[in-house]
Amino acid sequence: MSTPDGGTTLLDRVQHTLAKAHADLAAATTSAEVAAVRREQLGKSGALPVLRRALGGLDPDARKAAGAALHAAQQDITAALDAKERALLDAEPALPHPIDVTVPGLRPARAACTRPPSSPTTSTTRSPR
Repeated sequence: MSTPDGGTTLLDRVQHTLAKAHADLAAATTSAEVAAVRREQLGKSGALPVLRRALGGLDPDARKAAGAALHAAQQDITAALDAKERALLDAEPALPHPIDVTVPGLRPARAACTRPPSSPTTSTTRSPR
């Protein structure tokens, strides 16, 4: 489906965006890469919001079909992103090194002593009376 000027229709662009999002998600191996795909596709200046802004220039019948396709694509991409994030959270360790609970903790820092030490001339023994 092409427009009379040789360009692609909004529905074709939605399908292309959906395919690109799935390809990018399949290639993502870290949570940071999944977040980048989320920003690229759903962010403020992402692919789907740009396509949604183009809906205003369509006639009402085409707008209805394109709007439904955009909504379905957004739901599909969101579900795929959430599934990929859950899969990566299960696979990635939360910490770079595991915590060894058998190692004793650090002692709390002692407060600085503000009084002078007792004088060495004071004896602790009592004299007989």
